[in-house]
Amino acid sequence: MMRGLIALAAAICGAVAFADGGELKAAWFRADITPAVGTKIAGYGPDDVSVGVLDPLYATGLALDDGERKALIVSFDLLGIDAPVIRELRKGVAGILGVPEAYVLFTCTHTHGGPHTRMLNEDVRMKLDYSIDRDPPPGLDVAYMKTFRERLYAAVRRLAAEGTWRAVRLGYFSSQVDANLNRRFTTADNHASFIAHRRTLQRIATGIADKELGTVVLLDPNSLAPLYVIGNYAAHPLASHAPGRGGLRITADFPGFYRLCGGVGCRCHIPLCVQPPAGV
Repeated sequence: MMRGLIALAAAICGAVAFADGGELKAAWFRADITPAVGTKIAGYGPDDVSVGVLDPLYATGLALDDGERKALIVSFDLLGIDAPVIRELRKGVAGILGVPEAYVLFTCTHTHGGPHTRMLNEDVRMKLDYSIDRDPPPGLDVAYMKTFRERLYAAVRRLAAEGTWRAVRLGYFSSQVDANLNRRFTTADNHASFIAHRRTLQRIATGIADKELGTVVLLDPNSLAPLYVIGNYAAHPLASHAPGRGGLRITADFPGFYRLCGGVGCRCHIPLCVQPPAGV
């Protein structure tokens, strides 16, 4: 993890390549989407009740405008959102901004320290067609989803009405960070063993893992000071998962702390887009 933070710090300090093009403007927001203590969290069972807040959950939005098109990407500190609700929220956000739905993108950091915002059964989840207000499935925290929707829409309305658009220059940075591993061990007869709960075997895990820490940086076009950072690293947010009450706290897990540490020394807003399948 420390090596990942160092790599991101290097990007923030200016070790970036620049992409030239037409003028690009950006505006952003961050909305607190932390649920109340006592909310059931999407850990490893349907009935894990939160006992406190380790750190807040956020919806972090970045809007971009190249003079012809305007788009928005929002990163949620949530386990995930089912496709029907994604469609519902994209339609609502697009309507507020006055852009096509195709120009609204969502991503979730996949923290297990947040509320139940999707069905846990994947086979059932892929077949569902519902909305937050219509036929929500069992297990979904409907009360939270309604509050979450209100906070998201309110943040987008503020962005549309009061957002400060700034000219930015685009940079990018890539490094290899050996801080993750694939949680499967391939045996001699070419069978894969899932070793998430067998930590003694993790040192010999042989599955493919994406080690790239990809970083996109929006900079002030004159001073090249970093204004906004997007990071991407393939790792499963399980750092806070621990036995006892410590594992029952609401938390964004390592993406939240990554975002916090990456912003030290600069006024950056750092959403971390995590791809969970490849790591622990």
